[in-house]
Amino acid sequence: MIESQPPFDPVAYLVNGLPSLLARRVLEQVLCFEPRAKVFAIVHADDIDYVERTLLELEPAQQGRVELLTGDPTAIDFGLSGAEYLTLAQRVRRVHHVVTPTAVYADSANADEVGAALGREVVEFGRAAAGLQAFVVYSSAGVSGDRSGTVLEEELEAGQGFARPFERALALMERIVRSAREEVPFVVVRPTTLAADSQTGECERTTPLYQLVEAVLAIPRSQVVRIPQDRAPLHLVAVDYVARAAYYAGRRQDTLGSTLHLTDTHPTTIGHLLDLVLDACGHERREKQNLGSRLQQPISDLSRACAALRTPQVFYDARQMDRLLGQSGINCPPLREYADKVVHFVQGRQKRHA
Repeated sequence: MIESQPPFDPVAYLVNGLPSLLARRVLEQVLCFEPRAKVFAIVHADDIDYVERTLLELEPAQQGRVELLTGDPTAIDFGLSGAEYLTLAQRVRRVHHVVTPTAVYADSANADEVGAALGREVVEFGRAAAGLQAFVVYSSAGVSGDRSGTVLEEELEAGQGFARPFERALALMERIVRSAREEVPFVVVRPTTLAADSQTGECERTTPLYQLVEAVLAIPRSQVVRIPQDRAPLHLVAVDYVARAAYYAGRRQDTLGSTLHLTDTHPTTIGHLLDLVLDACGHERREKQNLGSRLQQPISDLSRACAALRTPQVFYDARQMDRLLGQSGINCPPLREYADKVVHFVQGRQKRHA
């Protein structure tokens, strides 16, 4: 049950998407930069115990400003009771609605249903929250689907197809959100593929980057690793950068109604990424060659991880976001600066769960 309004009037936030790494970093941004802000978070019943444990990592004063609500971002009224929903809509001034594959599941059978539910509930809450100042919706640059060439921030529907159901669901969600931009102060952010936290190296197990590092660690030191010479850009962004940039965008009036790409201005390649990971793992035996389709385990795991990271030959124009960040000091760190931290994080997790 949401507590009654306190005598003072701090800004109240709603942060959805926990326990995903990105949602946790967004939550930390709010708690760090707004010491009086109250934060509500809608969490699925299956995740509530885990999220409660992660909150213990916060400072005690910050823990006291977070209130967890059991619900579901894709359900009617976010899965809340009528009283909870109305009270939340009355109190919340800013929303960060984080949608990631770890927070929302979509497959080929339910992608349209999930996308429609996400869009519907986002718009309905935006309409119900009369005092809303900003509603930041986290989509993905992957809504460009199988397009190639340059993709502008304001573009959405261009006849593209989708190999990944989750990105199809996000595209439908965005279409619904766009239809209500005159009613709700939306800001849509589209990060490219989420990599890891550049400060800690933390990386979610379900991501292709984690799986790539895990596959490399499983390769015997004596085995030669073949490095693909594919020069297509690999669009990866640090999770903490996305959280900082999106939080900043959600605090500005000139972003309302915008769609913003969050990219690495100097994208790496799959070959360079493999070299970085192999260096961090101390694996010296490698050769420049395309990965074959008949490689044996664990090389085949590596091949699958590389394939999952690849995207179409596309350039994501980010001029609006670049202009917005300007002199803010918020920059996307290149992967070379934190690839070793990712490897150490994966190694540490493997040791803890051995």
